[in-house]
Amino acid sequence: MIKIVAKRIVKDGENENLVNTARELIEKSRLEDGCISYCLCAEFGTTNGYAIIEEWESREKVEAHAKTEHYLRIIPQLNALSVAPSAIT
Repeated sequence: MIKIVAKRIVKDGENENLVNTARELIEKSRLEDGCISYCLCAEFGTTNGYAIIEEWESREKVEAHAKTEHYLRIIPQLNALSVAPSAIT
């Protein structure tokens, strides 16, 4: 199993836009082959910190996910709402 934590800080006033934009990414990603879980979490103790936490069956499934239409379209939108691109671990 692969677990990914993609943390980001959202620009002031963009929290609601980030949550709404991430919703489609989450819904479609959960339907992908190999996705165990996929969720958006607010970072405790901050007002603009978020993390997308993903669990996948294998590295190959993660690589396939990163090539999907919804991922390629929505990640740049999320980055535009953020102070910087997400820090991924």
